[in-house]
Amino acid sequence: MQTHEHDLETIAAFIDGERVDPQALKRALAHEPGRDYLVELVAIRELVGTPTTAVLSPSPVVEQRTNWRGLALAAAVTLAVGLGSYALGHVSAERRIAAAQEAANKAPTPTREIAPDSSTSWTETSGGTH
Repeated sequence: MQTHEHDLETIAAFIDGERVDPQALKRALAHEPGRDYLVELVAIRELVGTPTTAVLSPSPVVEQRTNWRGLALAAAVTLAVGLGSYALGHVSAERRIAAAQEAANKAPTPTREIAPDSSTSWTETSGGTH
């Protein structure tokens, strides 16, 4: 029984113009994830400007080769997402720090008022000159 990963490799080989077994391709495209993967590969090829050449072969052997363009594109996307996430997190952290510092520098809101007692004399009686 073929695995999901093998199905995706069959679809990728088909898009790369390698000879694939038509029955293996049919099995790979029988499931929605396989069809979605095919559409994604075609869209990526269109973005990169690489023509799609698909070849069917009665041979059950699927050639395996490294798709360097695909790996480079995946690495570039991963790097861009990673750097973008880092930058967003950095800006967000700076804003949280600034808000915390502002809150720390602000006087707390009083919870009650204390009125001075009118019967008490508020004059200094020791240590000062009168």
